[in-house]
Amino acid sequence: MRSITKNEGETSERRLEELCPPETSDEDALDVEPPGDPSILPCWGSFVGRTSRSLVTETDPDALARAILATAERTHRSGLTASAVETRRKRVALTSS
Repeated sequence: MRSITKNEGETSERRLEELCPPETSDEDALDVEPPGDPSILPCWGSFVGRTSRSLVTETDPDALARAILATAERTHRSGLTASAVETRRKRVALTSS
């Protein structure tokens, strides 16, 4: 059985970190979220959770529009898309037709 040296462990950890969104990411990182499947790293779920909470209080209609476009085709994010649409509708006083 082969053991992992400290250096190899650090390299593996660094590779995983590279697959996660940066801690300072904003909603624009939603564009590069991997497709929803069981192999997605938990860091993405955490990032999307933080981002969706911040979108609830977002006042910039452009930021909301970018989030809507980034999540619209991701079926596993349909709840986030609907919430962002509703928030944007309220912010810019749109009425549903």
